Amino acid sequence: MKRPMKGRTLGFTLVELLVVIAIIGVLVALLLPAIQAAREAARRTQCLNNCRQIGIAVHGYHDTRKELPPSRIIDGWMTWAAVILPHIEQTNLGQFLNIQDKFVNQSETFLTTPVETFICPSRYHDSINADGSGTGLPNASYRGIRGDFACVSSTWFAVGGNANLGNAQEYFDGAIIPPKLIEIPGAPSNLTDYKSLTSFRTITDGLSNTFIISENSFWMSKRYSIYDGGDNPGIILGTSDLIANSLPRGLPISNKQGGRISQNEMFEGNIGAWAGSAHPGIMNVILGDASGRSVNKDIDLAVIEQLVTRAGGEVVGLDEL
Repeated sequence: MKRPMKGRTLGFTLVELLVVIAIIGVLVALLLPAIQAAREAARRTQCLNNCRQIGIAVHGYHDTRKELPPSRIIDGWMTWAAVILPHIEQTNLGQFLNIQDKFVNQSETFLTTPVETFICPSRYHDSINADGSGTGLPNASYRGIRGDFACVSSTWFAVGGNANLGNAQEYFDGAIIPPKLIEIPGAPSNLTDYKSLTSFRTITDGLSNTFIISENSFWMSKRYSIYDGGDNPGIILGTSDLIANSLPRGLPISNKQGGRISQNEMFEGNIGAWAGSAHPGIMNVILGDASGRSVNKDIDLAVIEQLVTRAGGEVVGLDEL
């Protein structure tokens, strides 16, 4: 008489379980880079959208004042980013801004409120100080391009000229540069207005052929608020490859060299007012026609030098980017 066979217990053996885990691990390893690449592509697209919004805001500002926003009103005061706030739907935040006062005297509400349009989604959102400590001041990702030889006089300039520099304004041939101050009876606190020295009319190279704003290096983001018109309110592109303010005054413009683009986002040696981004291989820029474009970080700096001047007379095909 045959004994009934005992039913086989259903389940995975240890070997089968290990095989399944290994297969899942391989699939994750294959899919993760693709997922990360897709996320970065989405962040890069959002960054370009930020660029376009900023470009449109610059046009709105120009329509109102018939001039481009200044890189800063005066050393230590507010920058272009502050004056275009009403044009990026930040009128409520702008109510806390006193355009006739220094950066350090602005309200806490104004200084600590982040504006998403100014922050690349690929960049850190932490508020960081130069020593790595938190400050409560949100960093930002974009800076105005001062253009050729801006580093000669990036922290201070003379409205009526200077014995060493002559007319200081001649050393800035970008689109976003320091303005001329108007009605200053005495101390800077009596400033009543300013007049930008650039407008669309002065960009004779063509709005679609001129960079006006660029993503900046992480070094700038974590040390300077986008509203701070202090030492480094703008990007040095197409200029000396030395750090801002390090060139002696009076150095002839003919001695200029190519600028720098930060290649390694987190490298602490990138200590300068340079362009850069958290995007692998590219950075985004804003052109005078309010369009945004992605530029290869390995681009020939001689080409960059031609694209950041507003009236250099160069002809550069955008396909070279």
